[in-house]
Amino acid sequence: MSAYLNDKFQVIACESIESGWQAILTADASILLLDHKLKNGTCEPLLEKLNKSNLKSQLSVVMLTGDDSDEVIHKINRLGVDDYLIKPIKKISYYKASNV
Repeated sequence: MSAYLNDKFQVIACESIESGWQAILTADASILLLDHKLKNGTCEPLLEKLNKSNLKSQLSVVMLTGDDSDEVIHKINRLGVDDYLIKPIKKISYYKASNV
């Protein structure tokens, strides 16, 4: 995702929940893009921590998931995610298309 977004946005990529939380605390981000499945579980503990903080109101949270089952989508929605994208994600220039 970094390769897709780096040309228009500042991207901070994190490999763990701990580094992601530190980035949330220190970066002045407006969008949090999370992959649902991680090497050692899911990002749900990070979302639960975010929801307990006052930082959630400052972030739009978008979840990437390869599982579009009703169960996963309902769980994602309960975790306070603003939107989700189903993987695989293809790079399409939405900005150029909207300017046509």
